[in-house]
Amino acid sequence: MQYLQGRFEDHAKKFAESKHNVEQRLKLVTSFRESIEIAHTSEYGNFLKHLFPAFENALREGAPMYMECDEQKIRNVLLEILNRLPNNEVLRPYVNGLLRLVMEILSIDNQENALICLRIIFDVHKNFSPNLEKEVQPFINFFVNLYKNLPNTVQTVFQRQPHRTAIASDGTQVKVLCKSVESFKVLTECPLIVMLLFQLYPRYVEQNIHHLIPLMMRALNIQPPTNLTQQHSQLYSDFIAAQVKTLSFLTYVLRGFADRMQPHQDNLSKCVIQLLLNCPTSSINSRKELLVATRHILATNFRKGFFNKLNMMLKEDVLIGQGRAHEIVRPLAYSTLADLVHHVRADLSIDQLSKVIYIFSRNIHDPTLPLSIQTASVRLILTLVD
Repeated sequence: MQYLQGRFEDHAKKFAESKHNVEQRLKLVTSFRESIEIAHTSEYGNFLKHLFPAFENALREGAPMYMECDEQKIRNVLLEILNRLPNNEVLRPYVNGLLRLVMEILSIDNQENALICLRIIFDVHKNFSPNLEKEVQPFINFFVNLYKNLPNTVQTVFQRQPHRTAIASDGTQVKVLCKSVESFKVLTECPLIVMLLFQLYPRYVEQNIHHLIPLMMRALNIQPPTNLTQQHSQLYSDFIAAQVKTLSFLTYVLRGFADRMQPHQDNLSKCVIQLLLNCPTSSINSRKELLVATRHILATNFRKGFFNKLNMMLKEDVLIGQGRAHEIVRPLAYSTLADLVHHVRADLSIDQLSKVIYIFSRNIHDPTLPLSIQTASVRLILTLVD
């Protein structure tokens, strides 16, 4: 902390003078980040007064980097510093400028920097609404464009060789970084921010939901290529995670816009089944979120789309998956299946009834399951008897 104490103007000047000395500038920004605790003291205002304009100029003047290099490290550390600034009244005068800055970077930079920008956008809107309404539609436009371009993005990204490298200016081989607009990880983080914006600024919901729903349904229907190698496994998992977040967003709008979602009822359930089939065994969080989203759908009239999908849902390798994920998601998976069976119990065939009784009778005698799941299994079997 002592490095920055009371010397903000001098440090801002020294930082500006290091514009053409990348090594020196990297050392400076790293020391600023290590001294960021100063922002939690009474010196926060002076810190922002002198260093925020310097950081803003550096990020605006510097070009986005799509490979690992010192220039990229500088941009990344500067964004980390901005992300760690306390969101209090001292920051308020700078909030509009900060939000515009990170929105510009978000649309042109690489994935690593864009993910930090998204964290800043979320925190700033959460802490400083309702005075940021002008910045809402630009973000939604970015969000919409990601979905508009997703079919081409999927084709482009999966055709590339994973783990690409390039030759840096010093002749060393470095990792190539993904563009923000081609990143499945960036897409995965966006729906949560849009949900927050819709809650904070409700008038933007009606303006945008009519074209968002078809685009998101199209995104759920996109199938990744079948000829992928093991090297594509992380990309594949990221893509499935983005689709699951898309589904979660759609379940969020189900109740408020049932009329808009009604034409997609059958397709929605079909997409859920496809996601259960596609979800990698290693993507435990994605499968859990997928099951939670499915339970939300089953709690609405859109459950009807699942009535003819029961046979697939009764296949435990489809519903639960295999490997380590199997044990972790079992309680949630059986709760989801119980919800569905409860609604179709009067129309079960003999074969379906037999499978249901087998699964839930076995659950009653399974000591590895929580007591709540065993109790729910007993309750479900009793309702079948009635």
